[in-house]
Amino acid sequence: YGNLYEEIVSNLRAIAHPVPGQLVGPLEPGSPLYFYLLWVPIGLVLAFVLTWRLRHAPRWITRRLRAACWALLLAVAVKVYLIGWVNPTARDATASAATTRDSAILWAVPNGVAILAVATALVLLVSWRTKAVDQLAEHTNSAQRAPTGGHAVSSS
Repeated sequence: YGNLYEEIVSNLRAIAHPVPGQLVGPLEPGSPLYFYLLWVPIGLVLAFVLTWRLRHAPRWITRRLRAACWALLLAVAVKVYLIGWVNPTARDATASAATTRDSAILWAVPNGVAILAVATALVLLVSWRTKAVDQLAEHTNSAQRAPTGGHAVSSS
């Protein structure tokens, strides 16, 4: 949600009314690094651990998990680029307003790609569970309805 807020509110404001040096320093109070920095590696590690733990699951599950990992890697790569090369311009108080606006525009598209990549990863990480639960419920229901050769089915 932080990236989405940044995309819709902060970045649009920077495009409409660029103020050189408007971002706080990367390690100053209020920096987004304190709020989001740890979640990226933790989420990526957890996605890889889940993928590894379910490596013997049905192929449709492992494909979704691997695709989610690739989507998260794309998001991380885009963010490394943005934070390392684009973001410093927004912190530069000596930059012109036009340069600050250009950096905000340059930030918008890749940041949108990162947001979509994370959303895709979340859908992939959650959808396999939903489908698996639905399949399990369907299998359980069909097993309960199966003929038992005249014997009553006991539910204990």
